Amino acid sequence: MTDQEPTELVTIHGDAIIGPTGRPKHEFPIPDALDSHGPARTIAVVNQKGGVGKTTSAINLGAALAEYGRRVLMVDFDPQGALSAGLGASPHDLDVTIYNVMMEKDVRTRDALLSTHIRGIDLLPANIDLSAAEVQLVTEVGREQVLQRALREVRDDYDVIIIDCQPSLGLLTVNALTAAHGVIIPLVAEFFALRAVALLKETIEKVQDRINPDLEVDGVLVTMVDLRTTHAKEVIQRIVEAFGDRVFETVIKRSVKFPDATVAAEPITSYAQKHDGAKAYRQLARELIGRGAARDPRMSSELLDAETEAPGFRLSLENFDGPFDLLLGLIAKRRMDVTAVALGEVTDEFLSYVRTLDARRALDESSNFVFVAATLLDLKIVQLLPDPSPIRRRTSPPSRLETCCSPACCSTGPSRR
Repeated sequence: MTDQEPTELVTIHGDAIIGPTGRPKHEFPIPDALDSHGPARTIAVVNQKGGVGKTTSAINLGAALAEYGRRVLMVDFDPQGALSAGLGASPHDLDVTIYNVMMEKDVRTRDALLSTHIRGIDLLPANIDLSAAEVQLVTEVGREQVLQRALREVRDDYDVIIIDCQPSLGLLTVNALTAAHGVIIPLVAEFFALRAVALLKETIEKVQDRINPDLEVDGVLVTMVDLRTTHAKEVIQRIVEAFGDRVFETVIKRSVKFPDATVAAEPITSYAQKHDGAKAYRQLARELIGRGAARDPRMSSELLDAETEAPGFRLSLENFDGPFDLLLGLIAKRRMDVTAVALGEVTDEFLSYVRTLDARRALDESSNFVFVAATLLDLKIVQLLPDPSPIRRRTSPPSRLETCCSPACCSTGPSRR
C-alpha cells in the first residue's frame, strides 16, 4: 500500500458523498515514486464480449500508470491489433510480433519490442498472424504457458505488464490468464454485457484451480456509463451486488473524446489532459496502486522475497518449462510423452536448484526430489507397458517398446501425443 490511505469524501455537513457505484467516494493519493524498476506485476484485461472498452481501458490505464513513474509494457494479444494501432504502430507492416516470439524458438521477446511515443510505455505488438497461434498451440506441450515464458525474459525491466486480450475465451485468453497475476474485467453498463460475465468467471476459476492458483481478480471496471439513465444505474447496482468490493470505485463515463483520441493514436491522458475521462483513468491508476494491484515501492522487497522463498522445484527443459509437479501431472494425464523427459537432465536441473538453497532447506528439498523422481521413473515404466487391457487378452506379440524397461534401450526417438 502507499504511505497514505484513500480519504473518504464528505459534504460540508460531514455526510459521506456517494459515488456512482452506490458506495462512499474516496480520494486516492498520488503514489510515491519508484527508486527502481521491476519485477513487473502482470495484469490481463479480459472480457469475451466485444465492445466493452478493453483496448481503450488498457491504453489509458497504461498511460496513467506511466504518468506516475511506472514503466509499462503493453502486450497486444488480439489478432485484430487494435492496441498496436492505438499506440501508433501499423500492425500489418510488422515483421516481428508476439506471434513470432511465441511460435519461433530463435525469436526473443526483446526482438519484438517497440518503443512508443508515450514516455515509459513499450509495446509488444500483434497482427493477424496471431490468429494462427490458436491452432498451432493445440499440439504444443505446456501450451497454456507459452506467453508466460515469453514475458519472463523482460519482466524485470518493467513495473506493470498489461495484456489486452481478444474477445473470446480460447487458448490465447487462457495463455494470458496463466501469465497474469491479476485480471481487470471491463464491463459496459448494459444488461447483456452483465450476462456474459458468468462464463468468464468460470474460466478464471478453472485457470486458478488447474494452472495458476495465484491469479486473482483485481477489479471490475464499469465503462461507457451514462449516469443520466436509470438502466445504467440499475446495471451498476447489479454488478456491485455480484462482485462486491472488487468493483472499482472509478467508473468510466461515455464520451466522444475516447474515439477521437483513438483516431489520433493518443491516450486520452495526453489528447485531452483535463477531460473527465483523463481524470477517471488517472484515478483508476491510483486506485489500482492503492489496492496493491500495480507495483508500489513498499511492495517491491516483499514481492522479491516472496518469489525467492516460493516452494517447489521448477524445470527448464527443451520441451517443458514450469513446476515439476505440473510436469508429473501432464505425464499422468498423457498430455506429454514420458519418453521425451530425460531423467539425467531433470537431475542436473534439480542439483543446480539445490545449490541455490541454504543448507537448512537443502535436505528437505532433496528428500522431496527423491520421491518425485521415483514417481517420474514409475510413470516411465508404466507408460512403456501395454495399456489398458490385461496381458492375457493379447493376441499379438508385444512390441520391443512394450518389453523394454528403459527408453534409452529403444532405437525409436521420443514421440509426442
